[in-house]
Amino acid sequence: MFKAKSQIKIKKSLYSLCLSSIMALVAQALCIAQIPQDYYSALPDSLRPQDKMNLSAEETNKILRYAFDYHDWSPEMRATTDEICYSFAKKLDSFPSSSQYKYLHTICRYLYFAREYNRNTVEGDAASKSVSQFQSRLGIQYVDLFISRFSNSSYQPIFYLPNVYLYKAHFFKTLDKHIDAYHTLEQSMEIAKTRNLPKNKSSIHTSLAGLAGNLRLSDLALAHYDSAWTAIKNEPYDAWTSRQRAYILQCRQLSYLDKYRDTAQKAWSDSILSMHANIKAENANSNLPQNVDSYITLAGLYFAQGQWSRVIACIDSAQHLFPLLNTRDNYGDAMAYKILSLKQLGEEKLADIVLENLDFSKLTDDVLVQVLEELIMEERQNNNLDKAIEYQQQLLDHVRQRALLDLQGRGLEIDRIYQINQRKKQIMDLETRQRRITMISLLVLILVTIIISVLLFRYRNSRKNTEKIVKQFDTMMALKLTEVSDARAQERKMIAKDLHDDFSASIAASLNYLQMLAFQPGMADSRQQTLKVLDMLKESYNRVREKSQNLYWEENSDDFWKKIVDQAHILFSGTRIKLNTDSSIVGIRLTAEVRKTILLILKESITNIIKHAAATEVEILLYDEFDQLILEVSDNGKGFKQKNNPKSLGLHSIQDRMHSLGGQFQLTGNKRKGTSIICSFPITPVPGSADSNTI
Repeated sequence: MFKAKSQIKIKKSLYSLCLSSIMALVAQALCIAQIPQDYYSALPDSLRPQDKMNLSAEETNKILRYAFDYHDWSPEMRATTDEICYSFAKKLDSFPSSSQYKYLHTICRYLYFAREYNRNTVEGDAASKSVSQFQSRLGIQYVDLFISRFSNSSYQPIFYLPNVYLYKAHFFKTLDKHIDAYHTLEQSMEIAKTRNLPKNKSSIHTSLAGLAGNLRLSDLALAHYDSAWTAIKNEPYDAWTSRQRAYILQCRQLSYLDKYRDTAQKAWSDSILSMHANIKAENANSNLPQNVDSYITLAGLYFAQGQWSRVIACIDSAQHLFPLLNTRDNYGDAMAYKILSLKQLGEEKLADIVLENLDFSKLTDDVLVQVLEELIMEERQNNNLDKAIEYQQQLLDHVRQRALLDLQGRGLEIDRIYQINQRKKQIMDLETRQRRITMISLLVLILVTIIISVLLFRYRNSRKNTEKIVKQFDTMMALKLTEVSDARAQERKMIAKDLHDDFSASIAASLNYLQMLAFQPGMADSRQQTLKVLDMLKESYNRVREKSQNLYWEENSDDFWKKIVDQAHILFSGTRIKLNTDSSIVGIRLTAEVRKTILLILKESITNIIKHAAATEVEILLYDEFDQLILEVSDNGKGFKQKNNPKSLGLHSIQDRMHSLGGQFQLTGNKRKGTSIICSFPITPVPGSADSNTI
C-alpha cells in the first residue's frame, strides 16, 4: 500500500516537471525579443509591455501596429522597432494558425510604413534606397505568404486582402517595378469592388493616381483622383475620411500645378487656391499633414508666378504647423523653392546654408530640373566649372532615370491600350455571339410559331371536320330515329287496321247474330244467357277497338317530349350553350308527320343558333294554347335586323312544312334580345273521341 502511494507521488512529480518544461518552452517560443531599457522607457504607456525581457506576441503586434502613429520617435527607436519586426516575422510559424493572419497583416503593414519612413529620412541616397528596397523585398515575401495562406479564409476582416495587395504594389514601386505595381493595384481594386469597400477603393485609386503621375500619365492620374473622391463622397464623416479627402484635394492641387506650369492659365491657379481653402476646411479641427502639403503646393504656385516673398512665407507656415516637415515627401521641393526664392531676393548666404542640407534625391522632377539648371547657370557665372559639371552630371543622371520612368510609363500606356483593345474585342465577340444567339433564338421562335400555327390550324380544321361529322352523324341518327319511329307507327297502324278490319269485323258480325238470335221467337228460355254472352262480346269488342286505336295514334306527348329534349342535348353537345327546356302538354297524341316536322324544325333552329347566333343560352318550349300546339325556340344571341331577315333554304323548308300542316311560322329578332322561332299547329280532335284535345 505504501509502495503504491509512493509510485503515485513520483508520477505526479514527473507530470508537474514535464508540464513546467512545456510551459517554459511555450513561454520561450512566445517571447519575441528582449528590448533595451532606453527603448522600453521611451515607449508610450499604451504600448509599453509588462516585461521588457519577455515581449509577448500580442504586445509586439500592438507596437508594430501603432508605431507610425507617433511622429516624435527617434531614428534609433525606429531602427529598434525594425529589428523587433524582423524577429517577430521569423517566429511567425510558431504562433497558432488562428492568429497568424493578424500578425502577418501587421508585419506587412509595418514594412509598408517603414519603407516610406526610411526612404524619406535615412541619411544619404544610397543608404535610403538600400534600406527601403530591403524592406520592400521582405514585404513582398510576407505579402505572398499572406495571399497563399489566407486569401480564401472567411474569419479575417474583409479589408485585409485588398490591403496587402496595396502594400505589395508600393513595395514594387520602391523597387522601380512600376508596371508590376500598377497591375497589383488593379488586383487590389477588383477585390475591393467585389467586397464593396469604399475606403479601400479610394486608397487604391489614390495610389494608382500617384503611380500614373510618376510615369507622367497626368490625365490618367486625374481620372483616378476623381474616382478616389467619388468612392468616399457619400461615406460618413470621420477622421480617416477627412484625411483622405484632404489628401485627394492636395494631390489634385499638384496635378493642377503641373497644368499651370505648362499653360500659365489663371483658371489653374484659381483652382489651386480654392483647393487650399477646401483642405484647410477639411482639417479645421485637426492638425493633419495634408494641410502642410497644401502650403508647399501653394509655394510652388507662387514660385512659378515669381512671388518670392510669398514662397518663403508659405514654407515657413508649413514648417510652423508641422515641425517634422522633413518626414514629408515634398520636403525637398519646399527647400528647393526656398533656396531659389532666397537667391532671387539676394539672400545668397542663407540660400547656401539651406542648399548644403538639400537632398537632391528627394526632389520631384520639375523642381529638380529647375534647381539644377539654376545652379549650373550660377556656377558658370561664378566661373566654378567643377561645381557646374557636378550639377550637370546630376542633371544627366536624373534625365536618364526620368527616361527610364517615361519608358515604363509608355509601356504601361501601351499595356493599358492593349488591355482596352482586348476588352473591346471581347465585348465585340460577346456582342457578335449575342447577335448570333438572338438571330438563332428569333429563327427558332419563328419556326416554333410556324409549327404551332400549323398544328393549331390542323387542330382547328380537324375539330371543325369532327364537329361536322358529329353533326352529320347526329342528323342521320335523328333521321334514322324518325324513320324507325315512323316505321313503328306504320306497323302499329297496320296491326290496328288488321284488328279493326278482321277481328273487330268478325266480333261485330257475331254480336249482330247473337242479338238477332236472342230476340227470335221461341228463344225466351235462353235469352238471358244469350244476352250475357252478348255483353261479354261487346266488352271484348270495345277493348279491341281501344287497343287498335291506341296502336294507330302513337305514344303520348310525354314520351315525345323526352325525345325532343334528348335530341336537343345531342345537337348542343360540344358547345358552351346553356339549354333550358319546358313543356306543359299532357295526354296529346301526335301523328308521325307532326312529330317529324317538329324534329326537323328543332334541328334547323339549333343549327342556325350554333352557326350564327353567338348565343350563350337557348330556351325550348312546347305548349298548347287555344287548340294550337306551339313550339318556341329562342336564344340570347346577336339577332338580326328585321329588314334583312335571312331566307335560307332551311327556313323555306320549315315554312313549307308548316303550311302543309295548316300551321303558322314566325321569326323575330334584334341585336339586343336575340332571335325567336315560333311554330303553331292546329290540334285536330280524334273522330269518335269525347276529348277535343286528343288526336
